[in-house]
Amino acid sequence: YVKNLTIMAVLTALALLFSLLLSRWLARPLVQLSQVTANLPEKLSEAQNLDWPASSALEINSLIANSKSMAHTLEENFHSLEVQADELRQVNQELNREIQERQRTEEKLAGSLSLQNATLESTNDGLLVIDRDGRISSYNKKFAQMWHIPEAVLASQIDEAVLTFVLPQLKTPEIFLAKVQELYEEPEAESYDIIEFRDGRIFERFSQPQRLGEEVVGRVWSFRDITRQRQAEGALRDNEQFLANIFDSIQDGLSVLDTDLNIIRINRAVEKWFAHAMPLVGKKCYTAFHGRERRVNLAPASKPWKPGSRATRFFSIPTPVWGRPSGWNSTPSPWRTRTPGRFLG
Repeated sequence: YVKNLTIMAVLTALALLFSLLLSRWLARPLVQLSQVTANLPEKLSEAQNLDWPASSALEINSLIANSKSMAHTLEENFHSLEVQADELRQVNQELNREIQERQRTEEKLAGSLSLQNATLESTNDGLLVIDRDGRISSYNKKFAQMWHIPEAVLASQIDEAVLTFVLPQLKTPEIFLAKVQELYEEPEAESYDIIEFRDGRIFERFSQPQRLGEEVVGRVWSFRDITRQRQAEGALRDNEQFLANIFDSIQDGLSVLDTDLNIIRINRAVEKWFAHAMPLVGKKCYTAFHGRERRVNLAPASKPWKPGSRATRFFSIPTPVWGRPSGWNSTPSPWRTRTPGRFLG
């Protein structure tokens, strides 16, 4: 009995030892496998070399093979993701460049628009821009002020609404409208005319095509108030006529000479006295009045602008003219500018 018990104890101890050795032999590759697969995605992303365990146990070896396959699949997926990530980074960089370029373009455009608006508002002309569809694309405040157009009418951006508002202000609205329609039918044409208002104002109107490159995309209308200019011109004409009437009403003969002694104007008395020698304007005074072909040194008309001479002198000149004796008293006077006193004749 003791002998049998001893044998059983020895066999039990051997069995335990064998099982311990067997479990260690089986567990070693599993432990190594767990170490290899720990943080596997991180190792694959860092491209670390993996030391895969080996085992003669079919089941363990199959598990190792499956782990290798999974790691290979993960590696391929990581590579694919890296490729896609690189592509996305490139696309993102390209988008950033496009966004920056667009921002720069928008900034330039905003600057150009600001400069354009400042230019439009700084001019004394009223400006209106109409596109090819007959809609208002731009205008300045001066235009609205000149035509007394409410903001609501301009905000509609309808050219016909503006025309309806401005036509009653004009003396000849039918002519104004006919010119507008004519130019809309001829996009390449330019135009200039004068517009008269019922209240007495006078505008210059200039129109030319608006181009984008070679293409006509609209029409620009420019209006300038020339009322004061026309009034000044009328007053100047009236003043000139007044002076001309006085010049011609003087009974003494008057002639105006330039610095080369060319006659540039005479009054009616001289026209009457020298009717046989007309026209006198454009001739030399010594030819027209004295029948000479050459100027003499003592010519009375040259005295006023010689250094040291008086502004006005009195001359008595009896001389034959045009074949008959005659004579007159000549009083040459200088004709010069106020500042700086340059002689004109």
